[in-house]
Amino acid sequence: MVNNLWEVADAPAVEYMVTFYTHLKAGKPRAEALRLARQQLKSKYPNPYFWAAFILHGEG
Repeated sequence: MVNNLWEVADAPAVEYMVTFYTHLKAGKPRAEALRLARQQLKSKYPNPYFWAAFILHGEG
């Protein structure tokens, strides 16, 4: 399960989740899908506020 540690603006949060689930659908493990989504969002939004809030809870 993916949790967020703080409230994030809607558009970046949606973008993050769409990217995350796209990677999951492609067969990536959850931890890798989260890492790839983070990398993609980080390149568009360098401020950690937009991408560092999301964590994987449970087994990756």
